[in-house]
Amino acid sequence: MKVLHVTAHDNGGAGEAAYLVYKGLQEQGFDSKFLCMYNLSSKSDVCDTSNNSKISNFLFKVRHKLMSYLLNTSDKNYSFFDKGVYSINDSKELFRHLEGFEPDIIIFYWISTFINPKVIHEISQNSTIKTFWYLTDMAPLTGGCHYAWECEGYLNECGRCPALHSYDDNDLSRKIFQKKKHYLEESNVTLISPNSYVSQQVQRSGLFKTSKAEEVFYGVDSDFFHQGDKAKLRKRFNITMTKKVIFFGATNVDEKRKGVEYFIKAVNLLYDELKSRDTLICIAGNSNGLLGNIKLDVLDFGFVDYSMLRDLYVCSDLAVIPSIEDTGPIMSCEVMMTGTPLVAFDIGISGDLIDTQTGYIAEKGNYHQLAEGIMSIIGKSEAEYEQMTTACRARAVNICEKNKVISDLIKVLTIP
Repeated sequence: MKVLHVTAHDNGGAGEAAYLVYKGLQEQGFDSKFLCMYNLSSKSDVCDTSNNSKISNFLFKVRHKLMSYLLNTSDKNYSFFDKGVYSINDSKELFRHLEGFEPDIIIFYWISTFINPKVIHEISQNSTIKTFWYLTDMAPLTGGCHYAWECEGYLNECGRCPALHSYDDNDLSRKIFQKKKHYLEESNVTLISPNSYVSQQVQRSGLFKTSKAEEVFYGVDSDFFHQGDKAKLRKRFNITMTKKVIFFGATNVDEKRKGVEYFIKAVNLLYDELKSRDTLICIAGNSNGLLGNIKLDVLDFGFVDYSMLRDLYVCSDLAVIPSIEDTGPIMSCEVMMTGTPLVAFDIGISGDLIDTQTGYIAEKGNYHQLAEGIMSIIGKSEAEYEQMTTACRARAVNICEKNKVISDLIKVLTIP
């Protein structure tokens, strides 16, 4: 069986999740091809469309920049990338990039600005190819934004879009939404949700409320993200074993949806208690000067590779991932796979991963509860903490271990 994986980029959280699925299916004997708009990782087995059609790629860039200028979408928090301009606009154009590869299945991932929804419609109507859309954020459900925040426009048909600072019912967001509806409501495309939180968003959405999303979690390599020797790693990082270490990380720490403001408020609220326990805050990611607002001692590692990131998970006593808008985050799966307890808000995959034995779930935006969660783990006895780390590893293996996830996905792909 031949499977085509289509995503705009092969890097970042969405691209890496897609690539892991691609490699996982290959390992299970599926003949797979990975196609993206730009090969930013320089992987030899990733095919991109930019080199194959330089003229059309140039014209796409010009059109997209012009649309961005005209729209002046200044609220970056919504990530309104979809301007109704796409690199590939019909199925024939897509297939020309496959160099004779004839897929039985196509899985679309993060395809904003890359694949026109019309392409999915044409494939569904004119071929026997089974199509799937693996949701990596909210973009498939909306009229252009990737994160809706408190806006509920996507429950109907968008319009008056806060991302566009629009008060027009018939603005670009509604036009894009209506085009999606036109092409997708008669398309036999199966949605794949990475967790129960996203499944609920699908069920509420104006585009897919009559559809059922198949649930397949993001996968994590359990051999790579393993429990390690905490004492050895603490020595390497020059951190004593007597310290309590709290981890926080994000590619861009100052990105609003990653919730750093709530993390800072929570640890500052606990300053006296955490200081008395000789607590250290470890940060990974581009912090952009925010760390000066934390009263406790901070060790800032900046942007790190995956090996270093894993080792930071292991040497920490707990991780706090206070995302307030997220489809994952995949980091939650990685942290728990190393046996490190997790404190997070009740969004994304956190509600599926965390229970009283593996961490603490706080109400979204409630930093007081976030602080309670931190102390509930910091205050455990050595025996209680060891039980928690064992439970964390077991929970992660049961939910998001790579081979299990690929097995679950195969079941979905092969449904008659």
